[in-house]
Amino acid sequence: MAVSADVGNGKGLITIDLSNCNLAHSASLIRQACLDGGFFYVINHGIRQELFEELFDRSRTFFQLPLEEKMKVLKNKDFKGYTPLMDQMLDPSKQSTGDCKEGYYIGFEVAKDDPHATKRFFGPNVWPSADKLPGWKQTMEKYYQEALSTLHRVLLFGQERYSVAFFLEPGPDCLVECLPTCHSGSNPPKYFPVKYGDYLAQRFKDTSSESSSY
Repeated sequence: MAVSADVGNGKGLITIDLSNCNLAHSASLIRQACLDGGFFYVINHGIRQELFEELFDRSRTFFQLPLEEKMKVLKNKDFKGYTPLMDQMLDPSKQSTGDCKEGYYIGFEVAKDDPHATKRFFGPNVWPSADKLPGWKQTMEKYYQEALSTLHRVLLFGQERYSVAFFLEPGPDCLVECLPTCHSGSNPPKYFPVKYGDYLAQRFKDTSSESSSY
């Protein structure tokens, strides 16, 4: 894959241009983006603009449903599905109230008869009724085939902002640990090794309300 980057979007995030092949420069900027805030823009990715427009149109339709309808697809044990307004608190050590956003999480899933179906985060997605939102599931699956996504609606000073974020994650059983070249006897690792699935589950527990509280 050919990747390049530019910081000239005026929004504080690096932009990665997949049509440019300056890999060394791009890699350094991707590293910096991950160190600074963990997010960056990607352009010239090959996903059709028409699909984006359809995706955001479907997102608005869902989030404009009455709360009682959205609660019918409340997040499951794998954190897939709807998360209500104020449900999440990104930094509990600095916040007294939840984040002013609601979301809808879609992730990797396998067939019910697959040996991995019972593993954490591999279970089925949660979908709204086709009677209420015809074509909604199909649009989301179509986009998911091209880019893993999480739908968000953020409320800021009375204004709505919609976003579709892509989170690139390792497998649940991946061991995340300090690289051998990055620590020594006099400079020990800052964090203990941890399986990504365990870390993710703990983060969900620390930053989200329990489904049973609704």
